Amino acid sequence: MQIHVIGEDFSVTEAMNAQIEEKVQKVIAHMKAPTDFTVFLKKSGTFEFEVKFQTHYRATDFVGQGTDKDFYTALNLAKKSIMRQMDDHHAKKVNARRHA
Repeated sequence: MQIHVIGEDFSVTEAMNAQIEEKVQKVIAHMKAPTDFTVFLKKSGTFEFEVKFQTHYRATDFVGQGTDKDFYTALNLAKKSIMRQMDDHHAKKVNARRHA
């Protein structure tokens, strides 16, 4: 498992890297399987942070995105977004098996 962090328009600090790794580890624990992650960080506007999680898991691409004036809030929103996508995808698969 690798975590690729790409910062656009600003440098990524150690504290940011630690928080990113913590959030990615929570997503991986939710998935129950290690996979590679790419985390895009962008500062748009005056003080607007955009965080995007991207991974490929079980033949499906998942992308979670969060935008906020606070970096850590944007990071948390991105984590919640990708986990919600995974839950919806799993529920859809389970529902398809039950109705097959």
